[in-house]
Amino acid sequence: MASYHNVNYALRPAKSIERKMIVEVLQMLRSIAPLRVYRFVGFGSTYFSDFSLIHRTLGITNLVSIEKNAHDSKRIAFNRPYRCISLKFGRASDVLSALTWRTKSIVWLDYDGKLDMEILDDVATVAQNAAGGSVLIVTVNAQPEPLSESLLSEFEEKIGKENVPMGVDDKALKSWGLAVQSQHAIDATIKHAINDRSRALSTPSKIHYRQLFDFHYADGQKMVTTGGLLFYGRQSRTVDGIDFSAPPFVVHEGEKPYLIDVPNLTLKEMQYLDRQLPAANPAKLRSANVPKSDLKQYARLYRHFPSFVDAEL
Repeated sequence: MASYHNVNYALRPAKSIERKMIVEVLQMLRSIAPLRVYRFVGFGSTYFSDFSLIHRTLGITNLVSIEKNAHDSKRIAFNRPYRCISLKFGRASDVLSALTWRTKSIVWLDYDGKLDMEILDDVATVAQNAAGGSVLIVTVNAQPEPLSESLLSEFEEKIGKENVPMGVDDKALKSWGLAVQSQHAIDATIKHAINDRSRALSTPSKIHYRQLFDFHYADGQKMVTTGGLLFYGRQSRTVDGIDFSAPPFVVHEGEKPYLIDVPNLTLKEMQYLDRQLPAANPAKLRSANVPKSDLKQYARLYRHFPSFVDAEL
């Protein structure tokens, strides 16, 4: 059964925050090219949450949704929010291989399962073909199996022993460890693919990669989202001129992941705190009896915080 039968993807607070943060960074691509020339490729499912935000916020009208559940094609087509979304039914590996890649693209491979060889192959396909100025983002499940006899053996079986970073053991895959190691494997796959692609190219045409994202979050299951910008050597000066480090949630290579830890607050508590934000020192916020740890988290996330309310329509 498809995951969207069990999970309402429009009502996940951490995912909602992540989505808005990513779009804020994507707006910086205007320095490379007008956003209207970009194509967005993702997995719409029946909710199309990413697609709606991308279209409304960035104005992109070339949107491609990869849908593996062809048996639900009528339901998926019914829920498509805009006619500019093209539905491609099939496995991501087949659809990605069939796409043309002359257009600058924002590709979000937003999987609900754990990292495996097929996902790494999809990542490599995009990295090997995407036009310079494109963005590749990958999300995978990073929840360790609680009853596993060997987390390392399962990880090696899923992604291949050759793709597991050196020195990883069972202990390194507990808690957020699986997220960390999954990110390392995805990062290594991107770099290997662009190195192979660039080997025979001249310096201006070589492909480079700059990491921008490494989110950890949990709406029930631990998840990791990583990715960044693929660009030609001739675009280096333009890319260097973009202040990607301005948003505090941008994570470059070698930096600690950005944890989206959503506090449970009432609407009234959020409104009370919003009137005091932004604040240089969140510890000085008048708390309205909200725990200090929740205050600190809310002060980090409030600009992107979702509000879910019950409305009679």
